[in-house]
Amino acid sequence: VEWVEEYGFAVSDSRGKPIGFNLPWEKWEALKKGVGLDA
Repeated sequence: VEWVEEYGFAVSDSRGKPIGFNLPWEKWEALKKGVGLDA
């Protein structure tokens, strides 16, 4: 599990989904691609 300090959530290295963070999946995908939360 990797901690992402800027957004305050941990990332599951098995599925890549946020743990304990209520971010919509589409936003999370955009964030991982470097688009940002406002995309």
